[in-house]
Amino acid sequence: LHRVDRRQRQMCKETDSCLTVDQIKKIIEEFSFSKNQLEFAKYGYGRCYNPDEYYQVNSSFDFSSEKEALNDYIKSRNGE
Repeated sequence: LHRVDRRQRQMCKETDSCLTVDQIKKIIEEFSFSKNQLEFAKYGYGRCYNPDEYYQVNSSFDFSSEKEALNDYIKSRNGE
């Protein structure tokens, strides 16, 4: 993937949060089917280095139902 800065490398050592939002979006683009894209987006949320910016992942989806499904998943993970 992309060159990782020092802060992110340290975070990766301490947690499983090793992917940035941009990296997750690029991986999602590799999937042909929206179901697989959504599954990976959900998987990626728990491994995201910058989850406060995860709303940007919504731009990877064409349909509002997929965006809503991802947002609902994030809310459930955050106890909302």
